[in-house]
Amino acid sequence: MHRKQQLQQRLASGLGKPRKDALVSCWPDGRAIAPSRVSGAWRDAVDRLRRPAEDGAPAVIDIPKVRFHDLRHTHACALIAGGLDVVAISRRLGHASPVVTLSVYAHLFKRSDDGAAAAIEAAMRTGQNNKTAFGANPVPSAGSGLDLKSHKCL
Repeated sequence: MHRKQQLQQRLASGLGKPRKDALVSCWPDGRAIAPSRVSGAWRDAVDRLRRPAEDGAPAVIDIPKVRFHDLRHTHACALIAGGLDVVAISRRLGHASPVVTLSVYAHLFKRSDDGAAAAIEAAMRTGQNNKTAFGANPVPSAGSGLDLKSHKCL
């Protein structure tokens, strides 16, 4: 709905269609809205909702005081809890690299090695005899079924 309204505003003012990578939250001409302006509007809205009515009625909603930036952290936490990989999360948050994402959110990623151990075990085992994918020899060979050269495994 928001995109549709933006498009209508742009067309009505003679600005034409926005680029595909245009911002969702922006001025009608496509310029970014200053973060401080967005944060201020958010803070004012939260304060209005938390304030008791003039007639003494309770606040519209009982919510904690949450900064706009806290929503970004909540979004990141939900992506991590959902099992998204750090590269995808980093791109979604607009970080320069996954290193930035990990420096902020590393404590939220599972510390258990169980998943990694199970994944490598599953990759190495085939059949019901619990043999490795490489037979009795634990070193991969050309006939092992794994395309090692294309994946630069060795």
